[in-house]
Parts: sequence; structure tokens; C-alpha cells
Amino acid sequence: MKWIKSGVVLTGIFIICHVVTSVAQFNIDYVKNNLKIRFTTLSNFVTRGQSQHELELTNVGNQDIPVFGWACYFCHDQLLFPEAYNGPASRYQLGSVSKDGLNFEFLKGCMYRISPSLRFHILRKTSRKILLPSEQFSVSKYDSFPNFYCTAYDLLGKEGTKQVVIDNTRTLDYVKDFNSSYNWFRFPHDFRSVPLQPQDRFFNKANHKAYSNEECLYKVIPTPDKISINESATLNLKGAKLTVYISAPPSVPPAKLNGIAKSISTDITVQRIQPGQRVASGVHLIVTGQPPSNSDIPSPDEAYSIDVKGNLISVEASAPAGLMYGVQTLKSFMAWESRVPLGGVKDFPRFPFRGIFLDIASNFPGYDYLKKFLKVMAQYKLNKLVLPIYNNQGFRLQLNDAPTYQYKNLHEVGSRRCHDLDETKCMFSSIGSDPNSNILNGYLTKAQMIELLEDADLLNIEIIPSLNIGESARAAIVPLKRGSQMSGTQSVSPLYDPDDIDFVDPFYPQKDSAMNPCRKETKDFYIHVLRQLKDIYGTAALPLKTIMIGSKVNFNQVLNSKYCYPPNLNIAQRLSAREQLRALINQFKLNFTTDLVNTAKANGISNVMAIDDFLTAERDIGGNTPFTVYDTLDPNTRVPRFPGVTLSAVHSTYSIAGDLPLWKRGDSFAELGYKVILSPPILDFNYAIEPDPDLPGDYDAVFRNISLSKLFRFTPDSRCCNIPNTLQHDCVRQDDCPTLGPAQNFIGTLGKVDSRKLRTLKEWNNIIFPRLVIFAERSWHKSGWESSYKPHVVTVNNVTRTETMQYSEPQWAQINAEERDIMGCISRKEKLSIIQTTGMHVNPISSYVEPPGARVIPGHPNNKVEVSNPEDGFKVQYKIGAAGSGWQDVVGDIAVPKGISDVWLRTITQIPFFWTEPTPRARLRVISSNAMRRQIGAQIIRAESSMNPGNIYNVSTYLPPVPLQSFDPADDRRPDLAAIAAAHPPTVIRRVPAPVVRPPFLPFRGMGLQPGVPGVPRLPGQTSAVGQQTGQQALPGQQTGQNAATGLTGQQVGQQPAAAAGQATQQGLPGRAGVVPGAMPGTMPGAMPGMVPGGWPSWQGFNPMMARGASQGAGLAGQAAARPVTAG
Repeated sequence: MKWIKSGVVLTGIFIICHVVTSVAQFNIDYVKNNLKIRFTTLSNFVTRGQSQHELELTNVGNQDIPVFGWACYFCHDQLLFPEAYNGPASRYQLGSVSKDGLNFEFLKGCMYRISPSLRFHILRKTSRKILLPSEQFSVSKYDSFPNFYCTAYDLLGKEGTKQVVIDNTRTLDYVKDFNSSYNWFRFPHDFRSVPLQPQDRFFNKANHKAYSNEECLYKVIPTPDKISINESATLNLKGAKLTVYISAPPSVPPAKLNGIAKSISTDITVQRIQPGQRVASGVHLIVTGQPPSNSDIPSPDEAYSIDVKGNLISVEASAPAGLMYGVQTLKSFMAWESRVPLGGVKDFPRFPFRGIFLDIASNFPGYDYLKKFLKVMAQYKLNKLVLPIYNNQGFRLQLNDAPTYQYKNLHEVGSRRCHDLDETKCMFSSIGSDPNSNILNGYLTKAQMIELLEDADLLNIEIIPSLNIGESARAAIVPLKRGSQMSGTQSVSPLYDPDDIDFVDPFYPQKDSAMNPCRKETKDFYIHVLRQLKDIYGTAALPLKTIMIGSKVNFNQVLNSKYCYPPNLNIAQRLSAREQLRALINQFKLNFTTDLVNTAKANGISNVMAIDDFLTAERDIGGNTPFTVYDTLDPNTRVPRFPGVTLSAVHSTYSIAGDLPLWKRGDSFAELGYKVILSPPILDFNYAIEPDPDLPGDYDAVFRNISLSKLFRFTPDSRCCNIPNTLQHDCVRQDDCPTLGPAQNFIGTLGKVDSRKLRTLKEWNNIIFPRLVIFAERSWHKSGWESSYKPHVVTVNNVTRTETMQYSEPQWAQINAEERDIMGCISRKEKLSIIQTTGMHVNPISSYVEPPGARVIPGHPNNKVEVSNPEDGFKVQYKIGAAGSGWQDVVGDIAVPKGISDVWLRTITQIPFFWTEPTPRARLRVISSNAMRRQIGAQIIRAESSMNPGNIYNVSTYLPPVPLQSFDPADDRRPDLAAIAAAHPPTVIRRVPAPVVRPPFLPFRGMGLQPGVPGVPRLPGQTSAVGQQTGQQALPGQQTGQNAATGLTGQQVGQQPAAAAGQATQQGLPGRAGVVPGAMPGTMPGAMPGMVPGGWPSWQGFNPMMARGASQGAGLAGQAAARPVTAG
């Protein structure tokens, strides 16, 4: 045995020496230059509640990467290894997860640390692949983040001072293309997630087309209420030296009037005249100081009129705000030819509140960008800009510029993200920031904020600061953790106590991302911020009139914090006190809400906005639910709870909590005296604009994207519509939609931008524009067709007790005609106008540009390609082959030489400011019809074949594509399945160990068995039709039969687990809704909102506008013959 022991000792010495040698010789710069990362999403149809990814690490250099002495950090949006995660403790159950010799440790936010074990090494010129399960589905490259970075460690575990970014991860090019329905689809039949192919765009070429430039010459967006002009008779101002005359009451500030006048042109003379004095020529700007004669106007100060006669242009308004909007309309007339048509305009807004919530806290776009953004808002008559000062990711405002300011760490530490685990110099790196604080960091100085306020006031825009007093406040809490140790000469109380440990529930994490409402320091901080903001606004000679409360309290924190109870309680007393607090949790919440509102009033603030969850109840034993809205009057005394304050609810939650339809809360708010600002999910600009994995933007179980057409159909006054994932046209049943609140309490709309996934200004622009222009159209002008969006009427047969649904049909002809005009003129005029407004040659704001459409001409012997241009006023260029000779303008059909299968296309402006990048979806593949049919058959046979989940991925939940009819032409389309199948043959499924199958998730309500499906519970009231979506997740391979309503085979049954409850955005506004991959999304078990429980609506009578192109009514083979082109 001695020789065995000696051998073990020698082996141990050898390993230690090898490790020491490796560490001593290893240079972390080698990783930067020679380690390549490849991240691939393999499938969203693996295990219930998970998607499957592959992380590939390749050593391309001539040196081995050692088994010790280094670690790398990265961010991923979905939780990795969810089964090993201890949610209450915010960490993995064993601290880390070891996978194929690589250790994964969850740190905070989205950040992970990976480090090698002694059996993990990457030899020179070799690769290592690791399978990574994650929660939910993943259908976008933007679920991953750039800038993997690494650092060295010594033998004692001390981290080196140098961090290096792996070169190939500086962009998202390290993420492999999403190229099949396995990673396109969120659930079976998810055609909304199929990326648009060139042939899709070709057959949509009739959409969004204005006939000519002349049609858009004097088109004004947003559309005026009344306009009567003679386009053939115009006043030519080109080259003219304009004199602008101003008449206004003495109380109107001259500086504001001069600023409005000079915005017309840089070459003008401004002259002030007396009210009532006549003018013969030039431009006459008139402020009457008297309200308009029409008393029904929602916002009289913003109304205006324009009258053009002879050589005189008169713009009249009751206040400077209306005058400024009149000038914006005048500038729209002059945009192309400096001509103004004779005639008149009378205009006013439909809502007094038309706002944008712009998340500058997660990623900071910079002061210059905000100045340009204000100009574009004014151009389209938007008047409220909500800026979150801080959230979990960043603190973006210098509240005080004094050198001795005690809270200066808020902006000095909170505005930077870098590699600092202790977070003494900066916030720890996250959401793609590099370790050296070089990306989208920064803050507004006090002086810059004052300048923005002054610019905004001239443009009739109110800047509203948003404060998170509760959750999503980490960037305010972390910089003040150490209190006086980090704040210079003056004392600061920290907002976070690491010793706030609850002995009743020791696993509850004492998170540093939520302010504790039971601590005095929270209110002190709130008052301090209000006073500093009031000082900043006062320096700009403006009142701080409005604030927004952007998050709610974390009540798990309240129940578990020692600060919420009297001191010195024993265990029994503490448990009793905890149950009492739980029973009175809504009284606690209401008291805290009232205190925040009244504190704002005490500081001179007369308007308080808040997210809807801030003003509604928590579930308690008294029967209160999230549907319960706090009354603005005390129920006993009927005395106002919030005297002297106008309280506005930002109605943004349109989901279902249990069986409670939260979209109804808007009426409850209005009925109880709140002002209501509509902000449904359709106004979330952070959703992708197209279902393309390569485009920036988010998605969830309901919305894969928000298209321009979808946004155009937003109907603010239709309270029974705009409700996602309900019945046809996003409208609900009439008997499910009370309208009790007075219409005048619905005061406006709020579009929202979450910047967590926006790392470049180009991504900001593509996600916001031109959707902001369409949003402005809907917020300012009410179209006649909007009233045709109505709830669906249900009639009941009194004999048979059966229900019949009568679906309302919107006025499609009027909708499509107006959309054509608006969208066409946005392309021809507004996109270039935004560039001119924001600086033609200095980083202008550009807009998203749609790629071209194309198809191979059927039956043509020489492989000619026909191209369509989706953007009016742009041109299309092409390049043949991957290594073509450069871009050429498209003139007629494109002749493709024999042997060439790839044709690249892009849309570009006439002036080279922006264009579409040639993504994989911009490539055509010239494939014969017969080859398409063969590959279609192969895909369908493979998808339908039974697969043994014991030795391959469990893809049995994946179903072959079957066309679904459309709810709304803006929602769905019938994709070219033939072309998709031809371009994307079945994915080769890699053999891996069988996934662990957990017991079925049992809903919290008692249920009977569903007939026809042994062992699957049936929801109360559910019909016995086999194939119905229920609240129970099927085991792998278990599928039901035929759906009685749609005829779709194999509809999966699926339960959304409680763990997939959704991911909130950093502002407290609704974020991603949770759903099980491979299951249809449902907001309540077994039914969609507004749907009869247990029943799907009949497809008969649904809008037929979906059928398009040569494939109308055709089967799969017919589609193949009609469209022999696809994208790669």
C-alpha cells in the first residue's frame, strides 16, 4: 500500500505544480484575443418551462487555457439552470452549478460568473460545448448581451486588477442566427413569430403606399381636426425674407414668442405689434389670451387656427402652446417646397396628456440625444416627457452640483457600471456594459437638466420626473449603502440595512433593490429628492407641477423586515404581529400611498401620476384583490383622501390576475375620481417592431412584436378593445365590458420605452421611430373608423341556453385607406423630416426602414427576380452572391446568373443617412419548386414522426406548421410555409440524456378530470371537447386529439407555472409575461380574456383580409408553386 500512497502523493504534487505553473504563465490577454464564444438557442420545445441553449468556447490560439486562475462574467436575460435556483435565497441551491467541468454562479441582476474546475481545460485549437437550460422561451438575439469579460485569479482566489473583454462578444454577432421554427416559435402554431421573408414583403407591396410625392406634399401628421386648402394655389416663400409679426397680451413672455417665431426659419425679422393691428403680408402670429369659442375642446390652450390669404399667413391661438403647434403645422406645409397652400386649418388635440415614458435610467442616451428628442416630440405635438431619474440599473441626474453635497454618490457611483463586486466605485456591470464603464453610462448635470427644462418649456413639453419609492430602486440604494463612509464630510443614512434579517423566514433575501417603507430613511430620501428637483425647476423659472411614482412597495419585504414591527418581540409575539400585519396589509399600503401623495403636495406639487399597481389593493383575508381600487374619498366620512392633488393612474396592466380581468381597472379608476392615462401594452415601444430575432426589442407570451399596422389600429376611446389576446380584433364581449367611468376622466395616452436592451443610439432610433409618429397621430386626432371597434354581442337561446357570438367588424375599407395614406407619407416625408429637424449632418435621429420584398418570377426560364419597395421615397439596391461586386440600384427585374443562389437586398434613402442592414432575412435563395415540395414533405414527416424522448430532445411538443386564420390583418399573416420549409430544413436533433420529468403542475383550485384525456384535470365549466387548451401541462409526448373549433391536430394542453409569473421592467411598468415554452399562452386556465370558459370561438366570420397573393385558398403544394423564393 505504500507505493499506492506514494503514487497518490506524487500525482497530487504534479497537479499542484501544473496548476501553479499554469497560473504563473497564464496571461489574461490571451483570453481576450484567442477565446471565441458562440451562443446558440437550440430549441424552445425541450422541457416544460425551459428552453435549451449551447455555449461553445473555442481556443483559436497556440496555447492551452489552464484549469485554474481565470473567470469570466456575462449577462443573460433568462435565468439559467432554473431547476437549481433557490428563488427565496436569490442564488443556486449549492452556490453554483457545475456543468461539464465549468462552474456557473449567479451573482445579481442578469450577471453570471463562470470559472473552470480542475477537469475543465481548453486545449489549443479545440472547443468545448456546454448545454444550458433556461427559463421560458428565447426567440431573439437580444435575450443575450454583449461584452463577455474575463479576469485572472491567483492561488488564494484574489482577483487581478485587469479585466479584458472577449473580442468577438463586443457585438451580438457571437449569437448564432435563429434559423428554424424550433427557435422562432414560442409555442406550437406560433406564426406570429415567423420572421418576414422577402416574398412576404413582396406580396404586401400594396400596403402603405401613397400614390406620389404630391399626395404627401401638404399632408400634416398628426392630422388636423379640420383642414380646407387649395393645393393648386399656394404662397411661395422660397428665398423670401420673411417678416414675422407678433401680437399678444403683455403677460405673455416675449422670449417664448420670439423663440416660436424663429423656429419658422433662420432668415426672418421679428416685429412686435399691438393686439388688433392689421398686417398685409408676411406671417402674423396672434395670441388672443381668450379661450376658444368651442367650450368642448379638451385642451383649449393647445388649439390653433391658420388662415392663408393672398400674401398673408395668420396663425392664431389663445395661448403660446397653441401658437407653437400652429407653427409646427405651417412648417409641415413648407417642408418640401417652401410653399403654403391657400386656405385654412382649425385644430385641437383629442387629449390634454400626450406623453412618452423614456427610460434614460437603464441605459443613458446622452444629453444631446434628449435635446433632439424634445424637438421631434414638439414636431408631432406631444406634450409630456416622463424621465425616470433612477431604477435598478442607473441614477441619471445630478441633484446638486455643490462640492460638499452629501448625496453626490448618487450620480457619481449610480451613473456608472463597471467591474466592481463591492460597488464602491460604480454599480456592478450588467445588461451588456463593459467592465471599464465605457458604454451608455453618464448622467444629466444640474446645468444640463435646467437647459432641457427651458427648451421643453419653449416647445410646450412638461418634463415629469419619475421616482421609484419601493421596488426597482437599486441605483439609489447601492451608492448610499455605506452612509457617511462614502459621502465626504456630511452624514448620510443608508437606505439599506444588511442586518435587517427576519427570523420568521430566514430564506427571504434582504435585497438591496427595494426601499423599505417602514424605515424613516426612505421618506427622508423622498423629501430630499423632491426638494432638490424643486430647486432645479425653480432655477429654470418653472414650477415642479407633476411627479410620477414609478414602482410599488415590495410587501414580502414589509412582512419580513424588523423595521415594520415593534422592537424586542419574542418569536410568538412576532408571529402574531406578522399575521396581524398580513391581515391589514392594504391599510398599511393605503397609508403609505397617502403619505407619499400628501408629502408631494406639501412640497408644492399639485399633480401626482402613479402606476396602477400603486393605487390598487393586495390580496387579503378581507376579500380585497388587485382588482380593488383605493377610493379617492374616505368611505366613512366621504372626505377626500388626497386634498389639493390631482391623482392620475397610468393604466398599463391589461393582464388577468387569477380570474380578475385587470383591464377593467381603468373604468374603476375613472369612476372613483382618478384621472386615467391610457398606457396599454400596444403602446410599449420596447417590443420589437418585427418578429425578427436580429432586430432590437422585447417580446412576451402575448406579443411577439408591435407592428406599425398594429399600433395604427390603437383606439383610445374603445374601452372594450385594445385588450391583448382576447377575442377578435382585441375586443371583448359586450357583457364583459362595463363602461362606468366618465369619459372626461380619461385624459390621455402614454407611450413607453424600456432601454434595457438598447445599447446604441441606432437601436434607440429603430425601436422608437416611426412608431412615435403613429402614436402621435392616434393621441392627437380621432379617426372616424375608430368607433367601429366595438365589443362583441352575445345572444342566448332561452330554450337551449346556448350562446351565439356576433363579432363586430371594423370598417376595414376606411382603415386600410387611411393607413395607406399615413404610412406612405411617413416614408415619403416624415422620416426625412425627422432627420432635418434633428441635424442633417450631426448624428440625426433616423427611423426604422423596412427591407425590400422580392420573388423569383414564376415560370421564367432565366431566374429573374422581381423586387418591391416597401418604403415610399426610398430606393432599393441589390448585390448578387455573398462576395458580389458591390451594391447596385434596382432598375426593373434582376437577372440572376446560373450557379448563383443568393441575392442580397437593402432599402436606402436617396441621401445616404440610413439603410437596412443585409441581415439573413434580406437574402433570397433561388430554389426550384420541386426542391421546395420535397423539403416541405421532409420537414412535415419529421415533425410528425414519433420521437423517443429518452435519447433525444423532447420535441414531441413541436407541431408542424398549420395555417391559422387571422384575428386581425395587423396581428397575423399566413406565412409562405413552402418557402420557409425550403430554406430551413429540419434541425438535426443532437442526442442528449433524457430530461428529468417532474410531476404535472397541479393548479391551486380543485378540478375534475377532463373527458377523453385520462389523468388530466378538467377546469370547472370546461366543455368536454378533446384538444381544448386547459390549465394542465402535458407530460412529454402527451398530446390531445382534435380541436373541435379549428380542426388543428395535436393541440397541446399547458399550464403556466407560478414560477413563470413574468419579468417586470425596471420602471415598474409591465414587462414580459411568463409562459411555458411549447404551450399556447393563456391568461387564465383554459380560456382567453373575454372568452367563454372552456370554449374557443368559432373561426367562422373572422376577418378574411388575411388571404393575400397567389396562395389564397391554396394548399401547401399550391403555395410552393406560387412562391419559389425564400430567405435564408
